[in-house]
Amino acid sequence: MRMFIPCILVCILLTCTHGQLVWQQIANPALTPDPRRDAGLAFDATRNQLILFGGRPWTDNDTWIFDIGAGTWRSVNTGVQPASRFSFISGLQGDYFYVAMGEGLNRQFFDDIWRFSLVTETWEELPAQKRPSHLSASQWDESMGPRPEARYGAAGGIHFQGSNLFVNQGFSTQRYFDTYSYNVFNQSWSAEYCSGSTCNPYNPSYPHARCLHAGAMASPHELVIFGGCMSGGLTGGPCPSGDSWIYNSQTNDWTQLPSCPSPRVYGTMAMVPSSGGTRRLVLYGGKEELKQVLSTTVTEADEISVLDPDSMIWYRQKASYTTSPPAKRLSAAMATATTGVYMFGGVLQESGDTANDLWILSGTAADTESAVMLSCTKHFFNWILLHGIFMTIGWGGFLTWGALIARYFSGKGKLWFIFHVSFQVLGLIIAAIGIVFAILSVQSKHFTFAHGSIGIAVMILGLQQPLNACFRGKRPDVGETRSTRRKIWELIHHFSGRVAVLLALVNISLGVFFAVARTAVWALWYAYFAFLLVVVLIAEIVRGFNKDGRVQAQEPSTNETSTPGENYQVPAEPIESTNYTNPEFDSDLPVKM
Repeated sequence: MRMFIPCILVCILLTCTHGQLVWQQIANPALTPDPRRDAGLAFDATRNQLILFGGRPWTDNDTWIFDIGAGTWRSVNTGVQPASRFSFISGLQGDYFYVAMGEGLNRQFFDDIWRFSLVTETWEELPAQKRPSHLSASQWDESMGPRPEARYGAAGGIHFQGSNLFVNQGFSTQRYFDTYSYNVFNQSWSAEYCSGSTCNPYNPSYPHARCLHAGAMASPHELVIFGGCMSGGLTGGPCPSGDSWIYNSQTNDWTQLPSCPSPRVYGTMAMVPSSGGTRRLVLYGGKEELKQVLSTTVTEADEISVLDPDSMIWYRQKASYTTSPPAKRLSAAMATATTGVYMFGGVLQESGDTANDLWILSGTAADTESAVMLSCTKHFFNWILLHGIFMTIGWGGFLTWGALIARYFSGKGKLWFIFHVSFQVLGLIIAAIGIVFAILSVQSKHFTFAHGSIGIAVMILGLQQPLNACFRGKRPDVGETRSTRRKIWELIHHFSGRVAVLLALVNISLGVFFAVARTAVWALWYAYFAFLLVVVLIAEIVRGFNKDGRVQAQEPSTNETSTPGENYQVPAEPIESTNYTNPEFDSDLPVKM
């Protein structure tokens, strides 16, 4: 009976953990690498070992090897090695561990590529473009071919069955859109997507420029990216972002995946060991609460996100653990092994300390199919969303309809004037608040990109409308002609107001893509935009049928001061009198109608 109870408990434990990935900490030996983040980690299946390079806070350029069987670390002393760097691209293929890009000391960005031989345990720098055999050294220049600009915070890697090391986006003096690949056999860079200046922030068919995003290879020709920061560096957008994409180098196109994990930066992604043809990628860690975020769903310590690259569906899951899960962290290094995914270091979110612990998330892709599932993230609100709501209500609603009222109803009594002024004042107040939210949503250099530049121009035009009312001149009485001052004011007021509304509608249309809004959001906006165009078209047709180009006045005009957007026309002379003298005409006779 005594042996029966422990057996029952063991069976229950095995049943509970079956179908789940399991966290287990690897005991630290006496000799261990210094704590670090943003390092490179890879698994060497031939020798059953891990390779660790670089990272910060010390931007180490040291190389370490962990013997999985013996459970020991050792430092590799090499005479030549890459410069100290962090947040670079790395990966292992065959007998070589590759390192490319990254940031070093004193804000130095790299565009070089190195490889570490697992046989000789030495480093060598590779050429950007290998010299063809038919050209001499004097005839050849590495700049003759494509090459990514120096950067850090990119995503990418190399599949263990592939030959191309991918580098996607990143940051130096600007956010990059591009994707490059380096063929480790031919030793040459190739431009994969958006090289040069062929892409822009508003196209929804490919990822917006970003850095600090997670990425991993799902196959030799498929790259998956998630999240990151789009704000700053001559672009704007969510920071953190929660969109994910998969790039297929064979078809040369991007496919956006349905949202599920919480938006984040500094996340880490890796392939889970395949099982029976089943493929899965795991996303772990990252920073979810940034200055731009107002409210979000925060992940638990034992939570992971799993992607099925075949169905292109994300799942939030609970991972099991032997004693406790790893402390929540960001910027950890991960590598796919035969029995699970290894993770080293990172920054502990609760304390802010940099770690040097080693963990393994044991299991295969099949173990994710019956894990404890969580609902996808639905609770996320940031300054960009608030900015978009206020600008849509302000410019897309009140200011647009206020301008339409002034154009098509300015001759109908006094009611139009009340609505016009009320709509314009309320719209400007709401839009001004929206500008504040826009500034809070962008990390730096707020107006150095198209959406921001157009936005500030629109607000300048809008805010000067009530100010120029001080110089508009007196509205002419019945029978009087407009003064030159009045004519000039009306020309400026009407033209600038219409330009401001038109630019605002265009900028809102750009903004729904710029903010990576859901399909339903931009579809709703464009339906509303189309409705506005139909209203204007009908109103212009009706206006054209009217004798004086607008709805006829129902009561005499007054000497009220002209208002913004007003179209004034001097009425015709009364029919009871004449304004000329005819010597042959008897003034005592009645005037013919």
